[in-house]
Amino acid sequence: MKKIGLFYLLLIFPMMLLAQTREITGKVLDENRQPLPGASVVAKGLAVGSSTDFDGNFTIQVPENVKILVVSYVGYGTKEITLTSQNSYEIQLQVDTNILDEVVIVGYGTIQRRDVTASISKITESSEVAGQYTSASEMLQGRAAGVQVTSNTGAPGAPTSVRIRGGSSLRGNNEPLYVIDGVIISSAGEDVANATQDGNEIQQTQNGLTGLNMRDVESMQILKDAAATAIYGSRGANGVVLITTKRGRLGKGVFNVYSSSSISQVSKKIKVLDPINFARYRNHAAIIGGNNISYQIDGGNVYLIQDGEPSEQPLRIINWQDEVFQEGYSTNAGLNLSGASEKANYYLSGDFNKLQGNVPNTFLNSGNFRINYGTRVSDKLKVNSRVGLYLSEGSMNQGASKSGGQRSFIRNLVSYNPLVDGELEDDEIGVSNPFTFLDGFEETIKEKRINASIDVTYEIAKGLKYQLRAGTDYRNKYRSRWYGPETFKGAQTNGDLSISTLEKISYTIDNLLMFNKTFNKKHRINTVLGITYDGSDAYSTTVEVGSFPINTLRELNPQLGELVISPFASVGPIEERILSFLGRANYTLDDKYVFSGSFRVDQSSKFREGNRAGLFPAFSFAWIAGNEDFLEDSNTISNLKLRASWGKVGNQAINAYQTYSNYGDVLYSDGNNSTVLGAAALNIANSDLTWEKTSQINAGVDISFF
Repeated sequence: MKKIGLFYLLLIFPMMLLAQTREITGKVLDENRQPLPGASVVAKGLAVGSSTDFDGNFTIQVPENVKILVVSYVGYGTKEITLTSQNSYEIQLQVDTNILDEVVIVGYGTIQRRDVTASISKITESSEVAGQYTSASEMLQGRAAGVQVTSNTGAPGAPTSVRIRGGSSLRGNNEPLYVIDGVIISSAGEDVANATQDGNEIQQTQNGLTGLNMRDVESMQILKDAAATAIYGSRGANGVVLITTKRGRLGKGVFNVYSSSSISQVSKKIKVLDPINFARYRNHAAIIGGNNISYQIDGGNVYLIQDGEPSEQPLRIINWQDEVFQEGYSTNAGLNLSGASEKANYYLSGDFNKLQGNVPNTFLNSGNFRINYGTRVSDKLKVNSRVGLYLSEGSMNQGASKSGGQRSFIRNLVSYNPLVDGELEDDEIGVSNPFTFLDGFEETIKEKRINASIDVTYEIAKGLKYQLRAGTDYRNKYRSRWYGPETFKGAQTNGDLSISTLEKISYTIDNLLMFNKTFNKKHRINTVLGITYDGSDAYSTTVEVGSFPINTLRELNPQLGELVISPFASVGPIEERILSFLGRANYTLDDKYVFSGSFRVDQSSKFREGNRAGLFPAFSFAWIAGNEDFLEDSNTISNLKLRASWGKVGNQAINAYQTYSNYGDVLYSDGNNSTVLGAAALNIANSDLTWEKTSQINAGVDISFF
């Protein structure tokens, strides 16, 4: 009972805080007292925030007990404002003088921001703001130029589509590569196979980038152009997102507990004919077709005409979107503990997230646990380890059907007859009305995930280091879909059950030799050489059965399905391997001229001998004109950099074993009307398949005034 009481206390606590609020207004200015549009204003310790408009003005509702506002803007120092009895504030931010010396994470290493020659964006956010996002792809939206984020659907756990400078592949996946603490995550657009044999049924895809609590993210680096991504070779054609999780900071241990609640609503519904005009439309269509009309309209009432006589009672008028859509209540609660000493650092976190969709029976419940630990074994040896665990259970709605009509929940929601003769619960309403998709369709989605990595760094000599990094990403997913007899699809076979599973493990091993040193305060060299080995093993199963004598058992006992629509099929293990050799060199002369070059040679198991190796080079140059004598004393231009780059990236956007002939099962009926299982070729072998390559030229100007 104590645990239950604590849970409800965490749930109600933020609502109690929001019950008594005050409105704070103000204006955010830069160092020259000019407005700063887009500055972030957040209540410290809460997921309550706002941003300034074009004139630098902001308005924020905060609980009465909030005493501090945190104001931040890219390139400026963060400022904390202590609230007093006044409700309006003028806040002036100062340029962060250390921004050019900031370390930027790039492919397989770090460099100073002043030495960046490629197109790279960095995203950092406070825990309060980051906690409002459920995935890394959502957090990218509106944060960096050239990055387009599109939500495909509003269902809990639905994926978002990310495009960095548009698509680069003709037929392959155009999602960027995600790298979490050095471990490559290649499942952003991946889900279990659709088990149904009905080609019209569309299975909503879930977000494959699961298992990451956004409050645990320290920063995200977006590598945009080929000069930045070429070091990832065949993985970097669509851009790369490098995600670094938090670790403890030197000082006393920090313990945080948080809880938040939110409500979501459908803000824009699809406009359809109102019931009166719907009745007029149907009558008009009947007259044109030479048939009798079905409705009599009397003012605001509509009567059903049967045998030439209108009904005694008017038909019930229904707006199906209003009836079906609901408010989605969501809860997020968790805690984290972090700290560090001179020799070790730690970060632990736990998070529970409960998302309810705007369509009944859609939800996603998930839990995250993470532990990051680093230690300095000796003056030359450091070890860092990270482990993340993720569990989830959810359900999505039927989505849509290519054939539309009665088979599609979405189509029914906007086109089903809004005039009902009787109560909504009556069976006479019709087969496959919007309610039957809520009561007769059921989906179960379960997922387990482990993401872990360890890196060992040894300092061979001053400026020269060797790093061994190993990481793995394990994913296990189960998905079942049930169509009851009351649905159009389920009515054909007295219930239809399809089950899909996916088990995949990916692993990465990196051997890196890094050199970083400055000579005579004039020459700065930053290089890395490495050999990496990436691999994955995937195993999936599908089955579809129907004709259930007892519908209540369905998912628990699929063997009770008397009709085998699609026999149990297993695929795998599907093995993919990439062996790579890589290198990058940065040379900076007199803090004015920066030369950079990188290469990667990938050897992929997807291709035949002779086509397996692909070379992906890149070159770039930057002129830091702001450090030249003619601008050194300028009061107008504080920083000016001109940069140009060229690079080539690749894509191995084919299925494993596609260079060979693949075979699949085929079902057909013999003379005795019995099902016979056969095999047929799925594709023709093509040993000439090779890399898809993309070349990019990039030019840019970075300039800061005053």
